[in-house]
Amino acid sequence: MDTLTPSDQEKFQEAWAAHKDGKLLRARKIYQGLVRKYPNFPPLLNALGTLLLDLGKTEEAERTFEKASRGAPHVPALYNLARLKHVKGLINEAGRLYENIIRVQADFGPAWNNLGLLLRECGRLQEALKAVTEAVRLMPGHPEPLNNLGVIQEALAMFSEAEASFLNAVSLDAEYFSAHYNLACLYHKLEQFQEAERELRWILKRRPKDPGATYLLQAMGSLPAPDRAPAQYVAKTFDDCAAVFEKKLRALEYTTPERLFALVRPLLRKGMNIMDLGCGTGLGAEYYKDFASMLWGMDCSQKMIGIAAQKGLYDRLLKQDILEPWNTGPVFDLVYSSDCMVYFGNLQPVFTRVAEHMRNGAFFAFTVERPGGRNPHQDGFQLRTSGRFAHEENYVERCLERAGFKLLEKKGCTLRKEAEKPVEGLLFTARLRPIQEN
Repeated sequence: MDTLTPSDQEKFQEAWAAHKDGKLLRARKIYQGLVRKYPNFPPLLNALGTLLLDLGKTEEAERTFEKASRGAPHVPALYNLARLKHVKGLINEAGRLYENIIRVQADFGPAWNNLGLLLRECGRLQEALKAVTEAVRLMPGHPEPLNNLGVIQEALAMFSEAEASFLNAVSLDAEYFSAHYNLACLYHKLEQFQEAERELRWILKRRPKDPGATYLLQAMGSLPAPDRAPAQYVAKTFDDCAAVFEKKLRALEYTTPERLFALVRPLLRKGMNIMDLGCGTGLGAEYYKDFASMLWGMDCSQKMIGIAAQKGLYDRLLKQDILEPWNTGPVFDLVYSSDCMVYFGNLQPVFTRVAEHMRNGAFFAFTVERPGGRNPHQDGFQLRTSGRFAHEENYVERCLERAGFKLLEKKGCTLRKEAEKPVEGLLFTARLRPIQEN
């Protein structure tokens, strides 16, 4: 049956109104009664699937959208199914569904927009740019695709275009939080600190405890510096760049994992339990794999962890903040960390946490950035405008000593380039003193 009877159409509208008013169980009862009578009517099935999502019944909703999408394509159901697959991380399935929608209805802007977001997640930035540009064309007056376009343009170093896109989004919706925040981050990246502070202050007026806005103001020196970067800020930062992370690092001539491994290599032996702290996408893990009885990785970014998992190098990956309790026990013979300490100013709790999970005599290897520019923090560390911390050598050594480590070696090196300038750092190796040495 292609249509509902007039009386059943009234019931459909009644269910929709109940759904809109938050009377979800009432709406569900009406929808399900109609579905028993019209089991293959796509608009009805799509409405029921949307309700099931609101009730938290994701799997049941997915089956309902799939049923609504059988036979002649029903664009709203296809779109909801694609979004659901996308959220679940089923990227290939979601992509095929978005493309199917576009084949059926080429002027359906939301499908172009979401396809662009999906392509961005996959690191296919030029294709993403084309898709979201089409969404902007098809959705005049909508700020979301403009904001998404700005994010992609920024990733492609199209900075003036990105600024224009974010500003256009804000002109359409003056309270559009995401566009204001992205604009602030762009200005911060371009070291236009006055403009960045204006946007960040706007954000804090509306969300006084926003961790990202607060931290960027702290990094610019407009608020007192904290002891560490907020885990939520770090996770979002790396989630947002995960797909293009390794490509960006290659452009920065980043070789820190190789340099750290060269320093650690004389300490390695077969059969070690090894932890890669702040593992990211798994850069450098291949160097340690042959020496590991168990190779673990830990990171606070779910998307970075997801990419690392695809490499098949780790025996176990943990998504968590370093300072949270580790559910591992004191089992590690080596903990190494490339460019993770830069998100902690006070290293003492980090080193203490690491020591708790190492065997006596185990090794710890890590990198830090050297201070420069503004005066170091009185405790021996400095929050730089980049949002990363730099540490004085003597401060690092004191923290190691207090945590029970004996310094083995330290070595200066260039960690990477930033704005075409070298970022200088230090590589450290240390050994956890056996109990009798303490």
